[in-house]
Parts: sequence; structure tokens; C-alpha cells
Amino acid sequence: MNQRLQHRQICFGCSASIWCLALLALLSFNSGKPIMALSLPTQNAGGHASGASQVSLGQTSIEVIAILGQPNQVVDLGARVIYVYKGRKIVFTDGRVTDLGIGGPISQPPQKSADSLKDAFSQDTVLNGQLWSTDTELLRSVARTASSPSSAWIEPRLSFTSSGMRMSGITGTYQFTGIQSNQSFRAPFTLSATAEGTISNGNPFVLFLVSGDLHQLFSIRGTLNASTGYQGVWENVTIDGHTKSDFKIYETPTTGIWYNIALTIDGNGNGSVTFSTATGKQLASSKIAGLGAGPFYVILAQREGAPYSVGPNEAIWSQVQLSRPTGSIASVAPREQQSGEETATETGPSCLGSGDPRVRNEIHGTIQVLGGSGAFADISSSKKLLTVHPGSQLVGSVHLHVVNGGKYDAVAPLIATVSWGDPSHAFWTVASWVRTGEQDLDAQVRITVPSTPGTYHILFAMQLEMNGSNVASGTSWALHHDTWRDGNEIALFSLAQVLQAQHEGCTTDRWLTTRGYELIAVPADAITLQVL
Repeated sequence: MNQRLQHRQICFGCSASIWCLALLALLSFNSGKPIMALSLPTQNAGGHASGASQVSLGQTSIEVIAILGQPNQVVDLGARVIYVYKGRKIVFTDGRVTDLGIGGPISQPPQKSADSLKDAFSQDTVLNGQLWSTDTELLRSVARTASSPSSAWIEPRLSFTSSGMRMSGITGTYQFTGIQSNQSFRAPFTLSATAEGTISNGNPFVLFLVSGDLHQLFSIRGTLNASTGYQGVWENVTIDGHTKSDFKIYETPTTGIWYNIALTIDGNGNGSVTFSTATGKQLASSKIAGLGAGPFYVILAQREGAPYSVGPNEAIWSQVQLSRPTGSIASVAPREQQSGEETATETGPSCLGSGDPRVRNEIHGTIQVLGGSGAFADISSSKKLLTVHPGSQLVGSVHLHVVNGGKYDAVAPLIATVSWGDPSHAFWTVASWVRTGEQDLDAQVRITVPSTPGTYHILFAMQLEMNGSNVASGTSWALHHDTWRDGNEIALFSLAQVLQAQHEGCTTDRWLTTRGYELIAVPADAITLQVL
């Protein structure tokens, strides 16, 4: 029997509408689709109930009907069903509200924040509905507010290949499209996304962080066509609808090149953005100040503004991942700041040359991956990326050029570690004492790749400590014991730290010393593993 008729027959004999609703809720839950419009008595049929402000994302059709009454019209599109009310449309996807529509008071999207987001689009055949939504009210709101005049919302055209998710659909002026994460994320976190613009007449790829109430908005947008007059990679921070900053961080992006965008936002709403090639060559970096801690939704978008170069736009997104630190550095109290002393962040000062006076260590060395053998034969100083299969074993050696700028009698262990598993068991010592000056070393590697697709790293680091455990844990030897799970382990380097190490041969990290947590320079480099 047709399920819609089943619903009606069950309700026909109900003496109390509450029992009808309960039975229908069970059927709706089992079927995964909203119930159709029913002839139940209600004081609010076709209009707005006094409790309309309670309608929110994720609710079932039963909950919506209880608040708004019976819809004036139901549009059944299969997995997607639209309830039409006066001045409002409520969209359900697989039985749950995914778009609150317009008109009348509605609540903001739920602000429960998640801890991680990871999607390797090259492994998808369709958009993962558990992670992403299209045509949401937040997307439409961003379209209206992220440009002047407002942009029209265009449904994205999405297709999936072994390269990733191909997004298109923007062909005219003041148009906007994209996908939105279903969950929001509160800082501190690190976010990375990799994209290639294949056709550019506007912004073929834009990465947004947006709070549900639009109070906080951050974006990185790429204009890859010189004829538009706006070629470049642009960073924007908008607070309460007012542009706080909007400037170019990179001059000459082009189509046909994979780019990686890496964001690090701390618990105070400040951070940094790094723009690099997918092979690890850093092209630009910038600080982010005063954005706020969210929670933020992630939006992968495409847009076109003023009519300088009108035509199609297309980009391929290969991956996006967001993670919160397992031991948040923001939650660790540093030593008390002295009067007149400046603060520094993990991605602020450069660790090359004589360093920054705020970096409190005596070594300013570097590590550079030069090449390798075995499983690492394709690695070079300009290519530090390997694509591997889940669960595969990598056996070989990595050739390193190491510069130790410490004193002649200082012990400097060199370690290798991986970014998965327990950091206290994931490292091994490559050299117990790297002598001062320059030298080449071979790091022997024998590891098993994670079985879960994603982006991982093999990291190499050195420091003036007594043993490899001191280095791997980020703990001074003078404390006489290593502290783990405090968020500063080498294995837990943020993506921004990894990219800086790959580009400069070193990065900065908060080290646990006898004076508390201090920012120090760490000679380091890394190999990126793309597990597909």
C-alpha cells in the first residue's frame, strides 16, 4: 500500500490527534521521510503559530507541524520535501529540516559545536549528506550579505571524479553558490582545504568560516584571471556586517594549479592563514586578528561580483579537514608575562637566521628533506607529498640535510614521528646527537599507513635536549620527566606549523621548560601523506 495512504488510514480512526501524531512520527522515522500534509484539526493550519521561533534545523516534520500547523502545500521531491507556508518554505532532507526558509521569526541554527570535519572528495561519488548541505538559509544569507549589491543564490552543480568534487554553476554577475557543513566548530582549531581553479571569470573557489548569526565571517577567495582586474588571493574579515579587513595576500594565482589553504584560529579568535601549493611551497601568509571563536560553519563556495569578466567558473576541491587540538594549547597557562614583554604566536615569528628575540632558545637550525629511497624514491626538496593506499606499508629512507646552530658541546637529538596514533609511542630517534654545523643524514622509515583516508604527515624534528623523548614530547630535559598529552607534541603539529616547516625548514612551538611554556624555534620538516 502507498505509504501516504497508510498514514491517512491510520489517522482516520484516531480519536485524539496526539495519538495520530505519535503513530505518524513512528512511520516518519522508519521511512526516513517527512509525512505529507494531513487533514488534522489545528488552530494554525496554513499560518504561523505563536511558537514559530522554536523551529530550527534538524527537527522532524511532526515537530514543525506542531509549531506551525499544517502547511498550505507539500512538494514531494523524493528525499527532499518542501512544506510551503505563508511567506515561508521549510525544506526537509531525509526527514529532517535542512532549510528554515524565509519570512517570520526563526531561530538560529543550533550552536552545538563538533570536534572535527574530514572529507576526501576524491573518494566520494555524491555529496556526503551527513557532512554537507546545499540551499540552506545560511548559504542564502551569505549570498545576500557577502557582496554589495547582494548576490543571487544559485544551486551548485556538483560532480565527483578521482580528482575530487567539481563545483560550477556561476556564470553571471553577482551570483553565489556553495555547500555548507552541517555542524559548526568552535575555536581553537586548524582547517585546511585543497582546491584547483579550472575556469575563472570570478572567484572559482572561496573558503568561508561563518557563524550561524552572521556576526563573524572570514573568507579566502581566489581570483585567477588577470583580465578581471582583481587577480589575487584575498582575505576578508567581516564583523556584524562591517568589513574589518579586506586585502590581497598573494598576487598571481592561476588556473590549473592545486592550492592549499590552511587556517589556524586560537581560543581567543586570533590566528593565521597560509596559502601554499599542494606540494608544500608557501606562497603567502597572514595574521587574523579579532575574528572571534565562533562557532563557525565551513562553507566551500564560488561567486561572481562586478561585470569585469563575465563567464563560467569552475573549481575542483580535493579535500577539507578541520580538527581541534587534543590538548588545546589555548587551555595551557603560559608563564606570567613580564612587564613590557611582547607576546608571540606559533605562526608569527620566523625561525630562520638569528631568529626573533621573543623565541627563547639558542638554536636556529634547519632540517630539509632532500630525497629518499624505497617507498620515498619520489620525494624531493620541492615535492614532499606522497599518495598512498590505506593500510599500506612504507619502507625506505629519507635523505635529510640538517643544520645545527647550537654550541659545539650541546646534545641535539633528531627524531621522526607520525601524526597518527599515540604521540608517546609514534616517534623514533634518527640520530641521538646531531653535531654542530651542516651534515646529511638518512632517516630509516618503516610505518603502516592509517586505514582511514585523509591527510597525514611524517615529521622530522631536532632540539637541544638530552634524548628523543624530550624532543617528541616538547619537554625540556631540565624537568627530568617528559610531559605528554599537553598539546605541544611534535606529532600534533598544526597544518600551519607543518607548512612552515616544509617551506622554511623550521617552525615555532610552545615548549615546556622550567619557566613554563615558552615559544621556541624547532628545526623541522615533513612529508605529507595523502591516503586515498
